[in-house]
Amino acid sequence: MKSIVDGDILTYRCAASAENDPVEIALLRCENQINEIQNNTGSVEYDIYISGESNFRYEIYPEYKANRKQPKPKWLQECREYLVTQHHAKITEGYEADDAIGIAVALEKEGMVVVCSDDKDMLQIAGTHYNLRTQKSIYVAPEEALYMFYFQLLVGDTADNIKGCPGIGKVKAERALPYGASEWELFEVCRDLYKNDEAMLLNGQLLWIWKKENDQWQFPAQPIIDLETGTTLESTQQME
Repeated sequence: MKSIVDGDILTYRCAASAENDPVEIALLRCENQINEIQNNTGSVEYDIYISGESNFRYEIYPEYKANRKQPKPKWLQECREYLVTQHHAKITEGYEADDAIGIAVALEKEGMVVVCSDDKDMLQIAGTHYNLRTQKSIYVAPEEALYMFYFQLLVGDTADNIKGCPGIGKVKAERALPYGASEWELFEVCRDLYKNDEAMLLNGQLLWIWKKENDQWQFPAQPIIDLETGTTLESTQQME
């Protein structure tokens, strides 16, 4: 088993918990957190990803995360450097650690990797998840991961300053989205509610976690239905 670790969450938590302590305490908590992950997940290997300075989301939406006014924890940079020098953490450039984690999971054999985070955004990634805060593991099925993306597309993400669909909160989103539906059905529900393709596409690209390099989200392909049998034959090109 290999753990794919959200270094952004890990370093922030450890640094914030040692705000009034010497830096050595923050670094020790990073080390203890990694040991805890290995012990609780049974991992023999782990990869850690940390977001760098550049991120395409800032380019397509300058207000991305602009609502974060609280100062960063005092020892955050030291914790990041510690994971890089002592645990070979990888710094992403051009996209976020979330995207690197999504790509890394897609490249691994199913059942042989666990995502370690407590960021709800990660639930877009199908597979086993270990929550750094609760220390509990869950399995996210592919249909659950897909549903999570379209649910977020409707409600947005206040932590990242993504507004979502106007007038749609969690309750309305849950009522609107048919659980277990095809991607096309989920997409159509969202598009009907948005009534603004440009805004919907932008939010989708902000929210989507990559599963391959340069995996910019686009509107899904429209299925072709055999009118006699009702079965899906193939898909047309992606909608513009």
